[in-house]
Amino acid sequence: MLSACAGEASRPAGRTAADDFVLNVQVKHAIYGDLAFKRALLEISTRAGVVQLAGRVGREADVAHATRIAGAVPGVLAVRNDISVGQP
Repeated sequence: MLSACAGEASRPAGRTAADDFVLNVQVKHAIYGDLAFKRALLEISTRAGVVQLAGRVGREADVAHATRIAGAVPGVLAVRNDISVGQP
């Protein structure tokens, strides 16, 4: 176990695809765990710590809410929100 910790300490500051994969799963879990998005069909992707949201939601307030949820996940550097309001 110590060798894994030591490896993490020497890892470069850059993000890897695996980091983005884990972050993407965490963002999806956070968004779909919220009742407002149970029926939403969203596309969520992450690259270099930047989360991209797309799709449709039923209310304008949900667009901003999705940004807040995604941005609150530790490790997210920025959120680009292309969600539109309309029939999900």
